[in-house]
Amino acid sequence: LPGDGFCLDSGGKCSLRAAIEEANAAANSCGTIDINFDSTCFASVNGPYEIFWSTPLDPIQHNVNINGPGADILTINGGDNRIFTINSGFTVSISGLTLTEGLAPGDDPQGGALKNNGGTVTVNDCVFTGNSAEGDGGAIYNTGGSLTLNNCTIDDNDTNGFGGGIANYSGT
Repeated sequence: LPGDGFCLDSGGKCSLRAAIEEANAAANSCGTIDINFDSTCFASVNGPYEIFWSTPLDPIQHNVNINGPGADILTINGGDNRIFTINSGFTVSISGLTLTEGLAPGDDPQGGALKNNGGTVTVNDCVFTGNSAEGDGGAIYNTGGSLTLNNCTIDDNDTNGFGGGIANYSGT
């Protein structure tokens, strides 16, 4: 259960979804939470690996660092759901992942892989590919927040609006 202090999904494992749900439920006084992928589970010799979202993930509402094992090792497949939404006032770092098949929902059609709604977001060493939105920002939509990309590849994303890769509105 989110907020019980244990990062466990229904199968008894700590999934990325369960880790984000626990972070969202944590008191802000606990500081930034690191979500790290176990290198023994995600060893490059046995990879690459894929996490598939069958349902949308809750927006990130806590300061978190999501540290993947490497974009060539782990892919997050949105399964036609947006992969990450960051709400206003939160600082989020995402690194070492490939984000693909993210699709912005019809009632919020911007940002297929990532939508930053006023947070402070830094993305390092990630690949954004195969994401789409009916509105703006096929891969990334930044509005009212700060977005920094370092050593990222943004390729083959699609939108019916502006910014197949990135759309930035009233943000930096």
